[in-house]
Formats: sequence, structure tokens, C-alpha cells
Amino acid sequence: MKSAPAFSFGHAAWQALSRTCGAAVRRGLDFVSGPGRESTSELEGQNEEQASARLEKELTEHQRTEEALARRTAELEDARSFLDSVLENLPVMLFVKDAKDLRFVRWNKAEEEALGIDRSAAIGRSDYDFFPEDQASFFVAKDRAVLNGGQMVEIPEEAIQTAHRGLRFLHTIKVPVLGADGKPKYLVGISEDITERKLAQEELARAREQEVEIGFKIQQTLLLDQPPRDVPGVHVAALTIPSQRIDGDFYDFFKHRDDCLDVIVGDVMGKGIPAALLGAATKSHFLQALSRLISLAAPGTLPEPKDIVTLAHSEVARQLIELESFVTVCYARFDLGNRRLDFVDCGHTTTIHFQASTGTCAMLQGENLPLGVSEGEIYDQVRVPLHPGDVLLFYSDGLTETRNSAGELFGIERLAECVRIHGRLEPEALIDQIRQAAVAFSNSETFGDDLTCVAVKIEERELPLARAEIEISSDLDELARARAFVREVCRTLPGPALEEDNVSQLELAITEAASNVMRHAYGGRTDQQIQLDAEVFADRIVFRLHHLGETFDPNAVKTPAFDGSEDGGFGMYIIAESVDDVRYYRDGRGRNCISLVKNRKRA
Repeated sequence: MKSAPAFSFGHAAWQALSRTCGAAVRRGLDFVSGPGRESTSELEGQNEEQASARLEKELTEHQRTEEALARRTAELEDARSFLDSVLENLPVMLFVKDAKDLRFVRWNKAEEEALGIDRSAAIGRSDYDFFPEDQASFFVAKDRAVLNGGQMVEIPEEAIQTAHRGLRFLHTIKVPVLGADGKPKYLVGISEDITERKLAQEELARAREQEVEIGFKIQQTLLLDQPPRDVPGVHVAALTIPSQRIDGDFYDFFKHRDDCLDVIVGDVMGKGIPAALLGAATKSHFLQALSRLISLAAPGTLPEPKDIVTLAHSEVARQLIELESFVTVCYARFDLGNRRLDFVDCGHTTTIHFQASTGTCAMLQGENLPLGVSEGEIYDQVRVPLHPGDVLLFYSDGLTETRNSAGELFGIERLAECVRIHGRLEPEALIDQIRQAAVAFSNSETFGDDLTCVAVKIEERELPLARAEIEISSDLDELARARAFVREVCRTLPGPALEEDNVSQLELAITEAASNVMRHAYGGRTDQQIQLDAEVFADRIVFRLHHLGETFDPNAVKTPAFDGSEDGGFGMYIIAESVDDVRYYRDGRGRNCISLVKNRKRA
């Protein structure tokens, strides 16, 4: 029930009351004084008028105070109504709990809609009445921490199980409200539903991860070739650690004979798809230049690296200049028969030459400009002698420009020292040591730029004791010929014969590898060709299958499930279990190659 409005006088009523009281007082005084008391009556009349004036003034001030209080009360009511409306219609959730029992005392419309709980059911109740116990305990613990700390706490993300929308994620701020005694009286919580934002961010992260993966596949397909495994006297390893961006690093290998290998390593200025496409185009121009010059060269001779670079540059320079880009390149030819290196450095990073005889590192750098800087550039080459155990390291600036937390560069000095210490390792192990050093220096497994390394180690040339080769079509009926080839090679081995179990394992491995090429690389076509060759060494036999079908990525094949729950992966498993080493790579003629090695006892 509403209380009755407080009684108050108007100004005119106060004046009338004053005049009435004054007249009554005067009549009373006249009656008491009687005749002859005029002087006293006049004095008392003056006093009475003064008292009446004071009373009227006080009443007027009281009225003004009462009117001001009424106005202030109305203003406060308006402000409260406005605040209630704001809180009620906030686009974010708002709740208030009492500090003692953490029961809800306020619950706005956004909270109702988000959680699916009517406020009439929420007021006076706690988190344990609405949420699973583990969630409620989490909320209560956070609330107590806020109240005990006396400061605002921000919770960037908290999961909450709603009645009608399932699991949601909130960004919440909790603030303690202190009473006059300085102790917490209420806890105010403001929450924003970030579920859609979180899902969008996760989707964006997945898309970026997929983009990086696609970019890496583009690099692997167009820019990065597999190191050759079939060049006697040289051991090559390569590593590229992709950054979070597509880059323009590239390398390629051209095998001319068993005693000659060209290595090209380059880096395009810029990032992203344009740099990657420029890198692929530059590789293509080098291959075209090499092919054209070989066709013009005298039989049995090769064009000089400097001529290859000059021709390739003449084809690509104008486009690079128009695109305001350039490409740094190192073109190196390993002449293993004459034990020398001829290389053309086009503004690329300094090549590090580990000299096994002294255990020291020399820095190899030319004076040529990068491709695309000067259209009429003529390129020169440098010749360096090679010895067994020497290592040549080619790399991109993503390695030397790796930074630590202090902003220092990894630099060529650290890189050269790492090569000096680990230069006698196999190329794969050396590159891994370099990777570990860069990771330890930067304290990060990821890099801002692609990290590319190519290591070439000179070895004593080991010539095979025997060689053989055949060509079969991609028809499954040809598998019998492949098995017969294996058995014939093993039958005519120089030195100790191979045990029958080992011969059978080689037959099985060749059969499985060849059938995989026929079914998958050639898609079941029977009119394609597969070249098989074999090389016999004192301690091993090497069989190779070369084909021009689709490239096979062994890393994409799952480990076979022997419980029968999944299909696939058994072919690779059979091959790996049948031989001592298996490798998948692209040979010097651009063909896909499967190399199978079976060890044998020395004589």
C-alpha cells in the first residue's frame, strides 16, 4: 500500500495563518492592558510583528527546503529508473550477487536470454541451482577470489553449460562492491558471449594452418626438389623449415653424368604467392637455359655455369625489373671426376666450405649482381678444388637473420662455427645440428622466414662392381619380368652369393613397389613405362624403379592397422620390412624414383 503524501502548506496559507495569529495576539494584549496602557501595547505590538516576520521567514525557508528535497527525490527516482533501464537493456549479461551467500539479487534481460533462465527463478538462488557442480564450484571460487582481493578480475574465457544453447564461452569481468564499512557487500558480473567469435577464430586458425600447409606443398612441388641419391662420390641433404608465410626460397639439382652434379639455390625478394611463383619461373628458366645450351654444345661437353646463368638471366631480367623484384642465386657445379667446384654467386648468401684436411671453414662469395638488377649483367664463375670429406653449405638468409629475444642476428659467424664443429658428420646430421643451433638461439621452433639449407659432402667415389637395367610396361603381367630381373642380378653377383631368403625378400619388395607404381602412380594405365636398374657393390645391392607417374609422398601414408580396423599402408610396410633401406625421391632426369637397398656380406 502506498503511504499518504506528506502534508505541506502553500505560501498563501502560511501568510494567512501569520496574520490570524498576529491579530489574536493583539486582541489579547489589549484586553489585558486596558485603558492607559497604550505605550506598552504599542511595544508589544512591535515585538509581535517581529516574531511573526521571523516565523514567516522560517516557514518560507522550510517550504523551500521541502520543495528542493522533493525535486531531488524526483531526480533520484529518474536517475534510478534510467539506470535500471540501461542495465536491463545492456547488450551484455549482467548479474549481481550478495557477498555473503553469493545468491543472485539482480539478473538482466541479456542474462535471461543467454542462459535460458528466467530472472524470477534466479533471484535468491546460487550457481549450484543451475549449473553442474564442477562449473558452479569454478564460478564460486572466482567470486570468492574477487571478494577477498577487493579488486576487479577479468576472466578472458570460461565455459558455461546453458539450458537451451548447450556449451557457451563467456568473457567475464567481476567487480566487488564495497559497503560503507569498506567490506564487500555485492559482487557485480558482466559477461559477453564470445562463442561465435571463438568459433570464428578457430575456423580462421584452421584456414591459416591449411593455407600454410598448401603453401608448403606448393613449395615442395614447384620450388624444392629432392636431393639426388644416385651420384657416386657425393652425399647431398637438404632441409626447409617453412615459416608461417609462403616464401620464394628454391633449390634444384641437375645430374649430368655419374661424376657431375649441378646444384642451384636461390631466394626471391619478397614473400607470399608472388615470390613463390617468381621462384618457380626462375627455376624453369634455368632448366630451359641448361637444355638449350646442352643441345648446342659439342658432344660429351657441358656448358659452363656462367653461360647458363647469363642465358637464364637474359630471359627473366626484364620481367623481374618490371615487377621491381630480384633473385639471388648460387649455381654450383660439382665436377667429381676432376675434384673441383665451379660456382656462380649472384648476390646470394656466402657459401661455407668446410675443408676436411684442416678442419676449418672458408667463405666463398662472388661479385655478381642478383638476377633482375641490371639487364645487361655478364656473370663470372669461381673455381675451387675439392677433397674427400669437404662440405659445401648453401643456405637462405632466413637462417642467418634469425633473431634472439635481444634482437641479435644468428649471423654467418655462428653458422660457420657450427659447421666447423659438426662438419665431419653426415650431411643430414650436420643440417640437424644447424637447425638445433638456430632453435636454441631464437628459443623458438618457428621462424619469421623460411630456413633453407643444402649440404653437399664430397666422398671417395665408389664405383659399382656390376650394373644391369630393364624396362617394363605398367601392366601387372610385367611383374613376372621384374621378379626374373631381380633373380638374375642376384644369381650373377660377383663375390659371395646372396642367401635365398634375401633374394625372395628383394623379389617381394620389387613386386610391391612396381605394382604400387602401376596401380597408383599411373592410375591403372597399362601403356606407361617403368625403368628398373640395379647396381652391385661389395656390401650392398641397390635396385631403383624410375617412373613418370604421380609423385608419391610416403609421409602421407598411415601406419597399417594390423587389427583390421583400417585399410592401407601395408604395401609400404612390406617394402620397408623386406629391404635394409628404402628412399623415395626425384632423380637427375626429373623422374620419380624408388631406391631399395639390400645389404650383403663382404667377401
